[in-house]
Amino acid sequence: MNDQEFQERVLTWMDHTQEWKTQTDNRLSHIEGQMESFENRFDNIDSRMDNFENRMDNFENRMSVFEERMGALLEGLGWIRGKLEGKHESEDVLWGIRLLS
Repeated sequence: MNDQEFQERVLTWMDHTQEWKTQTDNRLSHIEGQMESFENRFDNIDSRMDNFENRMDNFENRMSVFEERMGALLEGLGWIRGKLEGKHESEDVLWGIRLLS
């Protein structure tokens, strides 16, 4: 192999390596773009999860308030029922006494 052939082979090899480098750079750019897209998606999902967790916390607080109000309502209904039962018993006693006398 003479010097001319050697130089041609080296230049050909250099052209091929430059093509490989260009292809690799293109692939790397594409992959970096995909990674950025995935990171944006993950950030979006993270944001949506935070929003959902906040809504769930708000819902839990509202349910707690609702349970407290229902407890107070049931307590009030029990008190009213007791008063009505006591009133009916006293009326029955009064009517019973009046009927007997």
